[in-house]
Amino acid sequence: MEKHDSETRREGISSAMRLESAQETLYADDPARRAESTAVFSSVCSADPDLVGGYLSALEPRLADSNADVRTNVTHVFGAVAKTDPERVGEYLPALEVRLDDATDAVRRNATYAFGEVAKTEPERVGEHLSALAPALADEQGRARANVALVYRRVAEHDPERVVAHVDALAARFDDPNATVRRNAVLACEAVARQHPQAIKPHVPALEDRLDDPVERVRQAVVAVLRTVTGTGTKVFRPDTALSGSGTE
Repeated sequence: MEKHDSETRREGISSAMRLESAQETLYADDPARRAESTAVFSSVCSADPDLVGGYLSALEPRLADSNADVRTNVTHVFGAVAKTDPERVGEYLPALEVRLDDATDAVRRNATYAFGEVAKTEPERVGEHLSALAPALADEQGRARANVALVYRRVAEHDPERVVAHVDALAARFDDPNATVRRNAVLACEAVARQHPQAIKPHVPALEDRLDDPVERVRQAVVAVLRTVTGTGTKVFRPDTALSGSGTE
């Protein structure tokens, strides 16, 4: 046990020294050096996000770096820290918001993931960014769409009023090719329906079309929202429909 503790301490000291060294080149003129520097932060963060959390203010300007690898590394750091300490990342949401339409898939995926993690404990804070997140519901990348749909679900469960204006955008994802997107979009609408069933009623036909969704968890979510809105939807799937595939990307 003592040997393990000693090794853990050495690893912590080594990681801390790597971060201190990497910080020196965060603002280097050479983009390759900035990419190497931020890659260190990303690597250490995967194992010890708490250690890297203290560097977020230094890393924030690099969210707007001209180099895609740098932006990818830094958004990964913010997402990893948000997973274990979402409150710490909350103040950086405006800077992350700018990356929601980044040209690089990994940057958008990481940025939307960070929003989803912060929404676990600070849905009211994330709710202020829903209008900026709305276009990402139609992102070409399935994982980014799934992250955003989860954000809407978490915010709706806390404050459905904020999500009412986005019901149409969520309904457009009921037939998304990614099952996680479909399920979270439906569950976000179910949370809204508890207080604002009229906002969901225009989308009942689209919901009924998903009663034969190939994924059971999606069908269950559809049943839940239909019961909330109309008191119907007890049929989990249509008898003439066979299951086929997961519906995920």
